[in-house]
Amino acid sequence: MKYLDVGKSIDLSYTVIADVNAKPGLYLLNLNLKYESTSNTTANSVTTRAGVFIGGETDFDVAFSESSAGTTSLSVANTGNNPAQSVSVSIPAQANFRVSGSNSAIIGNLDKGDYTLVSFPITQSAAMNFTGQQRTGRNQTAASFPQGLAGRTGADANSLQVLIEYTDTTGTRRNLTKSVQIQFRTATTGTTGTTSTTSSFARQGSRSSGFIGSTFFWILLIIIVAAGVFVLGTKSRREKLLKLAHRRK
Repeated sequence: MKYLDVGKSIDLSYTVIADVNAKPGLYLLNLNLKYESTSNTTANSVTTRAGVFIGGETDFDVAFSESSAGTTSLSVANTGNNPAQSVSVSIPAQANFRVSGSNSAIIGNLDKGDYTLVSFPITQSAAMNFTGQQRTGRNQTAASFPQGLAGRTGADANSLQVLIEYTDTTGTRRNLTKSVQIQFRTATTGTTGTTSTTSSFARQGSRSSGFIGSTFFWILLIIIVAAGVFVLGTKSRREKLLKLAHRRK
């Protein structure tokens, strides 16, 4: 600063970087001011301190872990540089999924780099199947789907919205929403509320069984047996004729 008049002020900006491993808290920053007055060319200095707070918000990552026995488990990790206190995870109301029970869970504090598992009894809405496609039928139209669901298929339909609430290092309560791709496990037998799956091998076996028991199969079998008997009989008569001719010679 070339000149600063009496009672005047000016703002100065500095970039202060904290170590990534620094613990959140209030730190002292030393300040040193040197100046010369207009009446005296001797340099004077003023040393003081300022408070710098390190900390604040953090970030999370949510991933699908597994789904079994009607319960879906999610992995929640603190991927930011600050710890999170009083962390809670909830599943907000949404068109594609519903929670049959409590939709919120408190998991406590999570330091940076830590993760935990949280489980919810999540089911897909009645208008969706386990592949994320909309079910269709004579009595189902786009208007019969829940609001926001019509027109969503595939990956969009399998996106579960997860709400995370936590208290940052400044004591401020914050929240953020994450989208998680989940995949339900389908049942191998037909049960209410699940999708029955059949392997291609089983389908082929079923088609084979139907063919064996058909009328066409038995007719074809009789023709093959008759042809075999005819060929064997012709061969036998030919051999007898050859033997008889040989004896006469």
